[in-house]
This record gives sequence, structure tokens and C-alpha cells, in this order.
Amino acid sequence: MPPIRPHTLAWLTAVAVPALAAPAFAPNGAPAVLTVEYSYVANGKTQTKYDLHEWHVRRSANLEAQLVAKPPTSLPAMHSLDAKQKADMASKQARGQAAAK
Repeated sequence: MPPIRPHTLAWLTAVAVPALAAPAFAPNGAPAVLTVEYSYVANGKTQTKYDLHEWHVRRSANLEAQLVAKPPTSLPAMHSLDAKQKADMASKQARGQAAAK
């Protein structure tokens, strides 16, 4: 692999710096709607000794999600478990240990 030339590195840095200072994609609390359409289409045929069977199938599902923008974070973050989640995990672990005995 050839080394990166100094002017290429300077150009990449100059392009990346404005992106860091760019405003948020959407203001906090901005609503959005995500709509997804799943579609399954199948055609086929089978031939038995006496009969020909043909089929044409179309199945679809439409999903819609209402979303609200949250303020941006500087880095991805893992959130600690709350008390209810910790209790649930401890319960599942105890049941697993009991089943393993």
C-alpha cells in the first residue's frame, strides 16, 4: 500500500473538521415518521403425472414508526442497568444455575 501523501492528509483533515462542528441533524424533539413496506412475491409451478399446479403469491406488510429526535451525544454510550433490569437478570441467572444442577 502506498504511503499517504502530505497534501492528501491535509485535505482529509480540512474536510473532516467542518463535519465535527456541524449542527445536529434534527433539533431536539423533532418528530419523524419511518415507513417500511415489506413485500414477498413468489410464482411457481409443479407438474405431477396428471396435473399442473401453478401459483402466484404476493404478501405485504406495512410498518410505521413514530419517532422523536433526542439530543446528540458525542460518543456512543452504554447505559447501566436499572434496579428492575438487575433483578430480572439475577432471577434469570439463578434459574439457569438451578436448571444446570
